[in-house]
Amino acid sequence: MQCFFTKLPDRYLVIIDDLWSKQAWKEVQCAFPQNNNASKIITTTRIEDVANYCSFPHKEYVYRMMPLDSDDSRSLFLKRIFYHKDDCPPELKLVTDDILRKCHGLPLAIVNIASLLATKPISKREWERVRNSLGSALEQDHELELVKKILFLSYCDLPHYLKICFLDLSIFPEDHVIGRLCLIRKWIAEGFIAEQQGQNLVNTAENYFSELINRNMIEPVGTDYSGRPRACRVHDIMFDLIISLAAKENFVTIMDDHKLTSSTNKIRRLSLQGNCEAQCLLLGTKSLSQVRSFTVFGNVGKIPPLLNFHILRVLDIQNCPNLEDRDIENIGSLSHLRYISLYNSNIGKIPMQIGRLQHLQTLDLRATRIKELPATIVQLHQLVRLSVPNGVGLPNGIGDMTALEELSMLDASKNSPEVVQELRNLTKLKVLGIKWCGGNAINGEGSFKKSLISSFCNLGERNLHSLRIETTERCSMDFLFDSLCPHPCHMRTSNNRPIFPRLPKWL
Repeated sequence: MQCFFTKLPDRYLVIIDDLWSKQAWKEVQCAFPQNNNASKIITTTRIEDVANYCSFPHKEYVYRMMPLDSDDSRSLFLKRIFYHKDDCPPELKLVTDDILRKCHGLPLAIVNIASLLATKPISKREWERVRNSLGSALEQDHELELVKKILFLSYCDLPHYLKICFLDLSIFPEDHVIGRLCLIRKWIAEGFIAEQQGQNLVNTAENYFSELINRNMIEPVGTDYSGRPRACRVHDIMFDLIISLAAKENFVTIMDDHKLTSSTNKIRRLSLQGNCEAQCLLLGTKSLSQVRSFTVFGNVGKIPPLLNFHILRVLDIQNCPNLEDRDIENIGSLSHLRYISLYNSNIGKIPMQIGRLQHLQTLDLRATRIKELPATIVQLHQLVRLSVPNGVGLPNGIGDMTALEELSMLDASKNSPEVVQELRNLTKLKVLGIKWCGGNAINGEGSFKKSLISSFCNLGERNLHSLRIETTERCSMDFLFDSLCPHPCHMRTSNNRPIFPRLPKWL
């Protein structure tokens, strides 16, 4: 069951998905602090039986959402395509009416058709083609089936490169908030992003992500400092479509507590969701030899041996407390790996063999138990992003990793001034995170300060545009900013905790 609670001023809003049971409703009622709150619960659902049961014995409390009337349908439709609804050319009025009649006042259907037409030339011929593709048979279809067919039409209209990125969303659990940066990095690692003249792969992937939002295929979640979405979410009806398409194309194989979505022996992308220890035993060496992406969400009990993955490019294991060091001891044999994330997993040591991964671009070790990186990490000359938990010591030679663009968090108390001095060689570095605590916590604090100032001056003159500093109220970083010469010329963001008592003089 997927269930969401929102506290309103005098009542609770409960959203329940289609995997619903009477026992689930009893659990919802028990979740409230006082019994009388049960009478203040608002439940939203697409299933009539659910609505009737939740309101029993007061069936008169069931409110059936009505479709939009013709005026609201037209307004929603035209505002998605034009700046103002009155901007619609007169010759498109009749075909607009035909399209809206086929949508039956369903907002999701209206918005998706409008998003589709927004990508087309504003012409009567083009709009008539879209109208005709809806088909007259839709007039008698069930509302949900109508929406699904319209969403499928939107999918069919996607260019090939967007279809691949869209289907890749099926690896995530339902209602999962998908980080934008993590998603586009995985797209790049799998080779979904084609090089375009005048753009690097990240910019192209960002454009793909934006295009999926503009076409209403995914929903934006939050914004960053530049106004871009921090993450996205997939509407549950759209998610059902992605799952069915991915299974039909054998694009992704999903394994959870109950099922395996694909019966084929050739698995290209594997997503484990929940405790799948029993199902994992059924996966043979041969069935995993073609897997390009292996993703794990939550406590899966046990993962298949990594030696079975011969051409793996993406290894993403999140929030897995049962993951052990021995589970990744053969990670060095996965020579095709581009992306590794062990975020919030119970890993305490990275094997020395990781230096063999010459194609690795992203290494995310945040929220793990790792305290030290092996010396071979400096052999990863293609590594672009390195994220480590607080308290990790970096090895000497970090300056040889000249492809690095992101490094966080550098703990001053766990690294030598020599390591900090080497940062100046990372001329492509764009994002840097530092944890600083002066005083007795840092050996050779004076040398460390000099090394940090020297490196930061060099980085600021090059490509550094984002700096994050974690410190305490007793530890000042004024020495860093007041000593910068030349001043950083590309800085866009500075996320400092706690906030500095004053702004740098050069800001």
